[in-house]
Amino acid sequence: MRPTTLPPRATARLAEIDQKLAALLAEKRQLDSRRQAADRALRTRQNIIIGGWLLAHEPATFDRIKSQLTRDQDRAVFGLPPLNAATPTQAMDRASTVVDGAALGPASNGGRTSQGAVAELGRATPKPPGDGAKPHTAGSRTESKT
Repeated sequence: MRPTTLPPRATARLAEIDQKLAALLAEKRQLDSRRQAADRALRTRQNIIIGGWLLAHEPATFDRIKSQLTRDQDRAVFGLPPLNAATPTQAMDRASTVVDGAALGPASNGGRTSQGAVAELGRATPKPPGDGAKPHTAGSRTESKT
């Protein structure tokens, strides 16, 4: 079968439609990005309001939440000391531990952590007396991505 050639006018119209389509798709991406930014701003504002309410009305709950923080950067926000106060040299020594002839750590396994390091990092923080909730561990964190 022979390829069909279009008249110059039809070819020009196709090019015009392609340009309009590209412009509309770019505008759609921009509007989607604005909507996502507005959604993030709204969620952030809601979290600030909830946190302020907790501070004012439920200081015991707020203190309990702070006691369950396990990430050093989260603890630093509240002026809490790091859970694992290892020096950088000690941390590097643990990261390059050799087991069965294979080095375990970020440099040798694509940034994944060995099971032993996960178990070490996953130790539970003590829970306050009378609290029926399970203690938070580093491996049990779940986050909603909405």
